[in-house]
Amino acid sequence: MKREVLSILLVVPLILSLVGVCEATVAPSVTITTVRSVPLHSTYLEWDITNTDNGYSWIAPHAALYKQSATPPYYAMDDTAIAIYAWDITSVSFAPVYSYDGLGWLRLQSGHTYRVFSGPVTPHDAKWAVYNAQMYYEGAIRGALYSSPPSATINITPPIEHIVVLYEENRAFDHYFGTYPGANGLSGNEALSIAPGSTVTVRPFHLNSTATLDGSNSASTARKAFNGGKMDGFVYAEKTLITMGHYGYSDIPNYWNYASKFVLMDNFFSSEMGPSLPNHLYLIAGQSGNLTENVRNFSFNFPTIMDELDTHGVSWRYYYNGENGYKTPGMWSPLPAFKSFKDNQSRLNNLAPNDEFVADVANGTLANVTWVMPREFESEHPPADIRVGEHYVTSTINAIMQSKYWNSTAIFLTWDDYGGWYDHVPPPQIDSFGLGFRVPCLVISPYAKEGFIDHTQADFTSILKFIETTYSLSPLTKRDAANSDMMGAFDFSQPPRENYTISGPYIHNHYPSFFYTGTH
Repeated sequence: MKREVLSILLVVPLILSLVGVCEATVAPSVTITTVRSVPLHSTYLEWDITNTDNGYSWIAPHAALYKQSATPPYYAMDDTAIAIYAWDITSVSFAPVYSYDGLGWLRLQSGHTYRVFSGPVTPHDAKWAVYNAQMYYEGAIRGALYSSPPSATINITPPIEHIVVLYEENRAFDHYFGTYPGANGLSGNEALSIAPGSTVTVRPFHLNSTATLDGSNSASTARKAFNGGKMDGFVYAEKTLITMGHYGYSDIPNYWNYASKFVLMDNFFSSEMGPSLPNHLYLIAGQSGNLTENVRNFSFNFPTIMDELDTHGVSWRYYYNGENGYKTPGMWSPLPAFKSFKDNQSRLNNLAPNDEFVADVANGTLANVTWVMPREFESEHPPADIRVGEHYVTSTINAIMQSKYWNSTAIFLTWDDYGGWYDHVPPPQIDSFGLGFRVPCLVISPYAKEGFIDHTQADFTSILKFIETTYSLSPLTKRDAANSDMMGAFDFSQPPRENYTISGPYIHNHYPSFFYTGTH
């Protein structure tokens, strides 16, 4: 398709010069249903246009681009965001785009509706943004351009208006997806010594129980398992063979089916080499305040993403059920321990019990950005049964999919740390705190690519970066500023996909039978 469009762009100017593109001397009657900004690079627009004239109309959707600069003149303009391709929704076929005088022109058939994708001819980085959207039409005198847009209101709205972060507990990537087809998982050649220098080794094996004893995820244990990047110290660091155990489709079928329908990140790491609390802090603040272990009594005084959201008028909620209530500090909910919350107790009104999330979705009161922490028995934190956690997660995602919010939502499902389970990929050490070991991450959205395994390096601060990119917020730390924004997991040019609800015992129908016989 790209080759066909390119050929049209190169050849058609000659045709236009012979036959003329001017069929209207006045502005055509064109209805613009929607103009959506596509935040993949902040430089693309998607137009829905209907020609309500009795005859053909020539139009050219166009957007000026704007880029800020730290030096004079402090901005730059670029007028190259033109129509690239168009889909005739009425006749279910591609409509040709004609290149003429620096614009991409469409010949609209009477009564037809078109979806037009416009953007820069040459790639622009994410620092560019759409400045102004216009619709050009062609006059009759020598093809002169008139920049007056048709009489229509252009509303530019991003497709993602709601971001939901589901944060489960203590599972490594290989532990859940080490045998997932196509992912960077277990090769079958892994064998770890039971003690330093020992010739007795243990290979990864399938666990026969979905509820196991808890392992150690302390920073000291993790560093010992890491062993300078050799990734061979897990058995003697954990002092148990169970660290090499893993699950597969037969154990967590819904998670595998989400991966087959949406996006599985197989190069996604925890942010710090250590346990829950430091990684929960990275999720909301891009740092742990130099904390490396779980502690009971703590207080913090550094910025969080909630500060940025409040400043820019973006609504948010944090759902949590703790031992002492949802407004008291906990390892899975550190916000009440921040000075900015202690000094302004009204901010705690944005915290709510876990079970209110589904109610808020049903009642139409879902905030723009939400974090959902599980109750302990649903957390998948050993010794909790992972089937209970999977059922809870599935029910939560189903609630979103069956609501009015599905078409505007991005869901990030991930786990807060490795939980003492083996993973074979050495995490890059970008500073003295991490990264930590890989954890699973699923990206679920009507705009997520289908059945895509994303190899982009990312961690919890990448979710921060996605929030910042979506709502034009400033980075909190060097971590999120330099990190990937996970936009590569999405295809915002596609129409929103239908939901994919799962209920009851799910019958698998996507993988060869030998992947789910329980023998792997």
